[in-house]
Order: sequence, then C-alpha cells, then structure tokens
Amino acid sequence: MKKGKVWMIIGAAEGLGPATVRYLLSKQQTIIAVLKDTGETLEIPADNPGILYLVYFGENKDSSFISMITGIVAIHGKIDLLINNLGYSLLDNIKAEGPDQAENIIEAAIIENGSLIRAVLLFFKKEPDGRLINLPPRFCAMEEVDPKRRTFIESVREKYSQALSKDFSNLNIEVKFIEPNERFTF
Repeated sequence: MKKGKVWMIIGAAEGLGPATVRYLLSKQQTIIAVLKDTGETLEIPADNPGILYLVYFGENKDSSFISMITGIVAIHGKIDLLINNLGYSLLDNIKAEGPDQAENIIEAAIIENGSLIRAVLLFFKKEPDGRLINLPPRFCAMEEVDPKRRTFIESVREKYSQALSKDFSNLNIEVKFIEPNERFTF
C-alpha cells in the first residue's frame, strides 16, 4: 500500500469501521473517521503510526462539518478513497421498527448516505485516483435458521444494494461494491 493516502471512512464506529481504521493507521495512512454523533467512539492504540481525525456529522451536515473537512484537506490533500460503511446497522433498524417499515428505512438510509457523500465530493480526488468503496450492511442471512426470515434478510440486502447502486450511479466516480464474504484488498 502506498504511503500518504487520505481515506474517509463514513460509519467508522460500527461494523467493519473500527478494524478498517486500525488497519489503515497501522499502514501509516491519514484517516478521516466520520462518526454519526459524539456518543460514538473508536478504540485506537496510542502507538499507531498513522494520522486520525474524528469528524462528527450528527443530524445535519452543516458548515462546521464542511469547514473541518476543508481544514484537513488543506493539510493532507484531497480524499483518495472513501469507504462507505454507513448502512451496517440497517438490519438492526428494520428489526427494531418491524419488517413492514423496511422500505421506509431503506429509503431513509439511501438519503442519508447520498447526502453525506455528496457533501464531501468536492474534497474527493477525481478518477483514476479517487474511489468510493461501499462495504456491505450486516446481513447474516446464512446464520438465520428460519427460511422465511433468511429470504426476508436477503430481499432487504438486495433492495438496499440496488437502491444504493442507483443513487451512486450519477456521482461520476468509481464505486466498488464489496459483497458479503468477498475478500477486498487495497
């Protein structure tokens, strides 16, 4: 892995986010870890050789969020790779609200993902260097014993992936969708 890349990880405190942050820091990378709110934290070893910025976007992506990103980019350069891990807790939200709310929850997640990614696009390197990597939400359908529940989980995952793919299609950057159980190398 080349030294000196600037990574933004959206949803850095959930799912694969913390492990990804720790790995990239160990490789001396610069990480902008985007967290939903100040209640989220990351456990990072103090002796990591990388550079880490924690940025909270909360309920709105206001000027303070943008000014923080502007300052980081002024020091380290534009974002090379953006990892979208924001949909990781989608299934938990559907479980909490009930299956009849799945469509609404997926739509809200797509709007949240899209608005945040669009807000940071001006800080993103253009192709061929800049890329967006989408990590899969946690859909453990194979662990589900009930066949109806397994089918429902797969259906939600597919709907979410299709909606996200459609939303990202007009961003004008390379998007790599990582599928569940797919091995990804940087």
